[in-house]
Amino acid sequence: MSTKRFQSFIFFCIIVFIFFIYQIYSLQIQDTDSTSETIVSQSTQNYYFPSPRGDIYDRNGSVLAKTSKVPKLYLDTNLILSEEDILRYANFINFYIPDLDISIPNEEILDGNKILDLGIINYEIFNLISLSSFEYPAFLLVDFPYRQYPYGSLASHILGYTGIPNQDDVELFPISQQHQIVGKNGVERHYEEVLSGTPVSLKLTKTNKKDYSLGVKGEDLHLTIDLELQKVVERSLLAGIELANKNKLESFDTIQKGAVVVLHINSGEIYAMASAPTFDPNQFISGISDAQYSEIQKNQAFNNFAIQGLYPPGSVFKAVPYWLSYNEQIYPEGIVSFDQKYFAEECLSFQFTDGSKQVYCDWKKDGHGYVNFHEAIQKSVNIYFWEIALKIWRLYENQEKESLIQNYAKDLGFGSYTGVDLPYERKGIIPDRDLFNEWKISEPELVREEGWLGGDLMNLIVGQGAITTTPLQVANAYANLIRGYTLKPKINIDLHPENIAEKILKVDSRFKLMLLEDLGLVTNPGGTAYKSFMVMGDYALDTGGKTGTAQTVEGKNNTSWFVGIDSISKPGYVVAVVVEEGGSGSAVAAPIARRIIQYLKGLEITPVEFGEVTE
Repeated sequence: MSTKRFQSFIFFCIIVFIFFIYQIYSLQIQDTDSTSETIVSQSTQNYYFPSPRGDIYDRNGSVLAKTSKVPKLYLDTNLILSEEDILRYANFINFYIPDLDISIPNEEILDGNKILDLGIINYEIFNLISLSSFEYPAFLLVDFPYRQYPYGSLASHILGYTGIPNQDDVELFPISQQHQIVGKNGVERHYEEVLSGTPVSLKLTKTNKKDYSLGVKGEDLHLTIDLELQKVVERSLLAGIELANKNKLESFDTIQKGAVVVLHINSGEIYAMASAPTFDPNQFISGISDAQYSEIQKNQAFNNFAIQGLYPPGSVFKAVPYWLSYNEQIYPEGIVSFDQKYFAEECLSFQFTDGSKQVYCDWKKDGHGYVNFHEAIQKSVNIYFWEIALKIWRLYENQEKESLIQNYAKDLGFGSYTGVDLPYERKGIIPDRDLFNEWKISEPELVREEGWLGGDLMNLIVGQGAITTTPLQVANAYANLIRGYTLKPKINIDLHPENIAEKILKVDSRFKLMLLEDLGLVTNPGGTAYKSFMVMGDYALDTGGKTGTAQTVEGKNNTSWFVGIDSISKPGYVVAVVVEEGGSGSAVAAPIARRIIQYLKGLEITPVEFGEVTE
C-alpha cells in the first residue's frame, strides 16, 4: 500500500471515530435531559383553588349575587410519612369532624404527592386545626369561595346559576377546570370569563416545597335590572298565572308558564325580565338532589321563556301590518285612507286565484260594523287586516313583494336573534314561500304538498299559523318602532353605552304620533284592554298597548299576550307579557301589564283582576 493511500485510510478512520463519539455523547445528553424532565414532572404537582367570582349588582347597587367564603380542609399527603401518621390523622377527623363522614385511603396517602379534599368544615374546627398546625402539619386550610343569591329565586333566569364544569364547559371555558366551578346559565354563563377571575395555584414537590400563586377575584358586573321593579314584575306574573288557572276555559292542565319583559325604549336596557316557573340558584351551592333536579327539568323551570319561549304572537303582531299599511298605502278593498270607514262583517268570504273558496270569521260575533284604520287596532279587527293580506296576495302573488309583511317584520327584528347578552336565546320563525319550500324537503311533515298559499299569508298578518316569536322580540319590535331605529337589548349596563342605532327604520314623526295615539285607544273606552285599565281612572288616558290572543291546539287554552306602553305622551318603557295557555290577552296578560305600568308611573298598584274576554 502506498504512503498516500495509507494516509487517506487513517484520515477516514479518524472521521468515523469522531462521528461515533459525537453520536454517543448526543444520546447521553438527550437521555439525561429526558430523564430530568421526567423526574421534574413526576415530582411536581399543581393544584388549583377557585378565586371569588365577581359580584353581580342591579342598576342601583343592590347585590344580586355575591361570593362568601367557607373553610375547607385538605390533606397534604407529602407530609404523611407512615401508617402511624395515617391512623393519627384519621383519629383526629373521626373525633373532631365526624360529620365529614370520610375515610382516608391508605394507598393514596402512601403514594404521596397529592392533595386530598376532605370537605367543608366550620370555623370552630378551623380554629382548632390552626392551633394544632404544628402537631398536624399535613392539614391544609383554605378559605373556599361559594356563591350566594340573597334573593333566592328572584331574577333567577337573568342571573343563572353555577355548578361543576362538565366536558362541554371545559372546552368552552378551559380555565373552569382549574376553578372547579362554572356559570351554567344566565349572566353567570354569558359573562363567565369576566366573573371567574384567576384561580389560586399551589405547586407541591417531593421536597415538601410549596409554591403559592395568589388568585385574582373576578370582575363585578352591573346589570340594567331594577331590583324593586323586578319584584313587582314577578309578583304580577304569578298573580296573573293564578288568575288564569281560576278562569281557564278549555284546558284541564295547570297553567304555570309565562314571561314578562320591561324594556327601556331609548336605551334598549332591560329593566326587568321574569319567567315562570322559577328555581332557586342557591340549591346548586349546597347540593341538589336528583329528585329536585328532575323536578326542575320536568317543569322546564330552567327555561327563560322571555328569550326561549316561542309563541305565535296573535294580534300583538298587528303593529307590523299597521306600519306596512301606513308606508305602502295598502288598505282593504275600496278604502283609500286611514280615516275612511270599512264595514267589518263577522266573516270574510272570498276566492283565491286558484278558485278555492275561503271563509275567515272574526273573533267578534256579528262583526265590528264600520271601523277605520285606527279603530281596527283599538278593537283588534281581524277582518280589516285580512283584507290587507288578501290585497297583497292578489297584487303580488309569486312576486318579490309577496313577502312585504315578512320584510317589515324582519326589519323590526322578528325571525332573528335580538343579540341580548344572555345565553340560549331562540330566534323564532317568520314563514314565507322560501321557508315552506325548504321544509318540503327537510321537514315535509310541517307543510302541505302545495307549499305556501294565500291562506298562510292571511294567518301571518294576524300573528297566527307558522309564525313564532319570543316576548323579548315583541318588546324590542315595539321599542324599535317607537324610537324609529333598532337597538340590541342588553342586560349589562356597561355594554355599548353609546346606544348606536343599528338600522334606521322607515318611520316618520307623523307615524310615531299616530301609532302611540292608536295604542292609547286600546286601553281606554272602546278598546280591548279598557276593562283591565279602567281601575287607573284618568291615569289610563296616558297609557297604551295592544292585546293578543294566539290560538293553540284543540283542548288547550289560547296563549295570552299584551304589549303595554307606560306613557303615550312620553313613552319610556315597553312591557311585554305572555301567559302560556292563559286565555284571552285582554283578560289575563293585560291586567298583569297594567299593574306593572302602575308601578312605573309611581301610582298605587292594585291587584291583578280578570279583564274582559275579547279576541
